[in-house]
Amino acid sequence: MLVSLKAIFQADEWFKAMIIFSAITLLLSLTVDLQVDNICVMLTSLSVLFWNIGEMAYRPYREVLDVSPMGIPVAKLSGRPRVISASGIALQVMSVLWAFGVIARIIYLYRFT
Repeated sequence: MLVSLKAIFQADEWFKAMIIFSAITLLLSLTVDLQVDNICVMLTSLSVLFWNIGEMAYRPYREVLDVSPMGIPVAKLSGRPRVISASGIALQVMSVLWAFGVIARIIYLYRFT
């Protein structure tokens, strides 16, 4: 689903912008020698990527017709309500594990180098 740049930065579409940002950061950490530790940047961007993909799994697009008491459709309500799903939970748990990897890497770098 293609979305305009303005729509990406709306309040209920923020996770798509973060997915793009973290994917670009991940590619940079894999291809360019940064002035910081590339493994920390890679693990952080993977953590952000998995968290926001999990957030996208929580928010499926829904449309509902609002019907009057006489049975006539009055309005169409659409949006992304938050619905807890197993795939979203699994992705966000994986994200937290990547974040622990970042913390462990930082501790390793400052303690043993």
